[in-house]
Amino acid sequence: MRFLELDAWLSWLETLHPQSIELGLDRVSAVARALGVDSLQATTITVAGTNGKGSVVAALQALLQEPHEACALPRVGVYTSPHLQRFNERVMIDGGEVSDDSLCAAFEAVDRARFTANVAQDEPVSLSYFEFTTLAALLLFRDARLDYIILEVGLGGRLDAVNIITPDVAVITHIGIDHESWLGHTRDQIAREKAGILRAGGTAVIGDPNPPPALVAIAEKLEACVYWAEGFKANTIDCVVGGEKSSGHGFSLYEGSLHWRGKGLDGESFEIASLPDPVLAMRNWSSALQVAVLLNALPKPARLKDMLSNTMLLGRQSRHTFAGRQVILDVAHNPDAVQRLADTLLRQKEVCLSEGAGAVHAPGEKIVMVFAALADKRVDEMIDQLVPCADAWIFAQLAECPRALEAGKMWQVLQENQSASHAHKANALIAGTVEEAMDIAFAQATNAGKVVVCGSFYTVCEALDYMASPSIAM
Repeated sequence: MRFLELDAWLSWLETLHPQSIELGLDRVSAVARALGVDSLQATTITVAGTNGKGSVVAALQALLQEPHEACALPRVGVYTSPHLQRFNERVMIDGGEVSDDSLCAAFEAVDRARFTANVAQDEPVSLSYFEFTTLAALLLFRDARLDYIILEVGLGGRLDAVNIITPDVAVITHIGIDHESWLGHTRDQIAREKAGILRAGGTAVIGDPNPPPALVAIAEKLEACVYWAEGFKANTIDCVVGGEKSSGHGFSLYEGSLHWRGKGLDGESFEIASLPDPVLAMRNWSSALQVAVLLNALPKPARLKDMLSNTMLLGRQSRHTFAGRQVILDVAHNPDAVQRLADTLLRQKEVCLSEGAGAVHAPGEKIVMVFAALADKRVDEMIDQLVPCADAWIFAQLAECPRALEAGKMWQVLQENQSASHAHKANALIAGTVEEAMDIAFAQATNAGKVVVCGSFYTVCEALDYMASPSIAM
């Protein structure tokens, strides 16, 4: 075996390919065929989109691993990215992380297959970090003899390594502007990449109630059986499911109770009544529930209600208590995701906005924002959206991240925003690290307030490391 330790494998993988990202399926498909993982026996769901992929995957995992009519003892594999604290988070089987030893063995098999796949040359097939790890996950899933496999697209969809697998159900969540240098600068351009996971005549669940026209056109051209989100309106294209015009899937209030409505395979309406408010976003739960209905995999009503109330995802507006303060961690790293966080904070804080007067906050509650983002993101928009929420800012410099935006530049963006908008003025500081920023934030936050950490996966990861450190006094 090339390496015996997982960390050694991961360090080597980071240096294996000349580009950290190289979209395209030829190389990874060749190695997949050599491994025998280019098709899988389990029912497979692929999830693409800009925001909400992780939440849809978490909801699907909760639903499909519960005993249901289609499978008494279901076995479920889940592949996601990126991870927050441990690489093992990316590959889960039956609700547990795959062991270091299993991952090392899978990496060794992929490494050998790189040579087998390139018999015409002396050199092995070159794979990126994500391609290599995707193949390892598929190999582990194949050997585990699973009932369901949930695959989260890493970037885009059309040319992402996950797309070598033809899904039984393709899910596309909300489409926004992100990864512009790879996917395009408009929602239509990005939608074309996301729609790459759709198959001709295949089944798809769309979670965006306002899908870009390009997505609608591609779905129609492929003659896919699409289950659109409730609220979808098309000027020229009817929303069709199984030959019937669809009212879509989604949650609604009826007589003071939360209901979910979707469509069965027969095209008939399917409804679940008297549900609790879910922790994860409703539109993401709605997509997951629509998939479960199509797979005949809904759990019993009592268990479903429990899932809605308790299924959460670390780093997606996840709530924690640390050092006597409330902490909210959110990996939101583009304007759409940040807007959802801002809306939540404003509702919680009972902010009252009046024209030109800025924000008036609920007495006694203080929000201290720890923020760090990457230089290739729309940081000005993200900060602008959070201005009404924050009473204080600490801009942190991310450690060992070449793509990180300088903390001083984020501070300057805030100053320019507050000067231009005459918004509620908040104090702002610059911290050399996320750890230093967290120290400052906990010192500034009141018992009734919150520390909110957001801006990127890296920011939340470093905050989690800080909160897990035994040297930090609780």
